[in-house]
Amino acid sequence: MGIKETLGFIFSADNFPLYRNLFLVFIVLTFNGVIIFHIIYKTYNKLLLIGGGMITGSSVFLLILSSLSYFFKGSFAISCMFWIYSVVCLFVFLKNISKFTNILFFKLSLSRIIYILIVLFYLLAIILYARSYIYGGDVFTYWGIATSFPRGNYPTVLPWQPQFLTTYHDGSLLVQGAIQSLSSINIPLVYSFFSLYMFSALFLLITGIARERNRSLISLLPANLGLILFGGPLIYMGNWNKFFQKLISFDSTFFLQFENFKGSLGSGVNSVDGLFYLNFYAFGLGVFFIFLYTLFQVKIQNIFIKYTLLIILSLLTLSIAETLFLIEFPLLAANFIFEHKKKPLKVFFTDLSALIGIFTIFFFVIPNIFRDSLFSSFNGVFSFFLFTLYD
Repeated sequence: MGIKETLGFIFSADNFPLYRNLFLVFIVLTFNGVIIFHIIYKTYNKLLLIGGGMITGSSVFLLILSSLSYFFKGSFAISCMFWIYSVVCLFVFLKNISKFTNILFFKLSLSRIIYILIVLFYLLAIILYARSYIYGGDVFTYWGIATSFPRGNYPTVLPWQPQFLTTYHDGSLLVQGAIQSLSSINIPLVYSFFSLYMFSALFLLITGIARERNRSLISLLPANLGLILFGGPLIYMGNWNKFFQKLISFDSTFFLQFENFKGSLGSGVNSVDGLFYLNFYAFGLGVFFIFLYTLFQVKIQNIFIKYTLLIILSLLTLSIAETLFLIEFPLLAANFIFEHKKKPLKVFFTDLSALIGIFTIFFFVIPNIFRDSLFSSFNGVFSFFLFTLYD
């Protein structure tokens, strides 16, 4: 299908009703997320607000679903949670309407117009590129778990093996299952649009963070180099030795190319296609970047608010894409120790005990592979190892 046919399909009056409800759900999630993101981070950076809001809206919805679905199950419960969540955000918006209306206005200049046009060009390119990516076989497993959630499958078990709890990036699947229930759209279409939604959010979020440091066109580089060129920031978790052995190999049959930066060699997702296909990684990457933004760029004076927020973000990441959590946890611990190095031991252990309690509560509330492993039989191969043991 060419560009003309693709745009014709999207804007066709006959096809629009197919995804009208889906668009409405994503718009409401974005609205909710922008409200929450602005309340927490006090930013007026529009790219950061929209990108962060898209990720935050979905993340807070996941937190609500994770907490309340133990007691309220099914499609009707999901609808109630979604609309109550939205009404609360609308109330916050109306109560602080003067602050939020200021976000809508900005001074236009030639440089800003050029910048906006370039961002819109990239977003259009992302939309057009998304039409060509190919599903892999794993998505049928994801779809089965996602669509079973609105039918009361929570805590999620494998629909075809109900004796086993799932270990399939539950957080992302819960959100997509809820969106499917709210929009009444078939799950392949939900999955595709969620991939597009999260990739666009990542592009806007990274560009927004960069624009806080540099307001020129250079601020577009991080999103380009981190997402489009490599298809994921390089080397988050994987086989480091194998990667560097390949990297410095003098084997004449091996040439260093962008396609060599792939998961099996120790990097992240190996292409833009990978971020669309494995949309849980794109979602998790978004939460991970908000975690880093909170940890390193945002000043929150109240230590319990700061670390409760960081704990929730890290456990949401664990629920969505667990390997990124393995980076967040030591960063969180190291930052806590650094901030307490000059405080009395009594204060250190008091704060630590309180935060361990908060971590434990949310660890068991939010579904994740570690928690589920405590309650399920497992005889398969682990998805990652902290250490490799040799005989």
